[in-house]
Amino acid sequence: MIGLYQAQTRIRSAWPPNPGLKGRDILRLECRILLSVGGPVPPGTPEVYFYRDAAGGYPPLEPEWIIKATARAWHCHAHEIIGQRRFKSLVAARWHAAALIRHNCPHLSLPEIGRAMGGRCHTSIMHGLRRFDELARQESVEGE
Repeated sequence: MIGLYQAQTRIRSAWPPNPGLKGRDILRLECRILLSVGGPVPPGTPEVYFYRDAAGGYPPLEPEWIIKATARAWHCHAHEIIGQRRFKSLVAARWHAAALIRHNCPHLSLPEIGRAMGGRCHTSIMHGLRRFDELARQESVEGE
């Protein structure tokens, strides 16, 4: 159920090398997965990548991992996304993280997403999802 529409695999060497490992075991495949919100996004919204070990299969995505990946894409810290500050860039990152969690973790309810986003009420998550969708639709109409 991962919003997967682009994956890149690269080889990264393990460090420090273990003398007991054979040559093929020293190299590890890492897959970069682009998370999607399942629809249009506002212009200027950065792409969020989730890194996983390619040999390990798809682990279930956790909201904490998505928040960390979103923070990395928006050039802020995860504690700022789940924090109480209301800077415009942090609010946009917060809405983006909520949309990614909603799309990529469909088994979570809105109250559970709110708890993962710093103890927010489910209505705050609903508002953030609605605003994110409105901005995406507004920008797509203006772009035509």
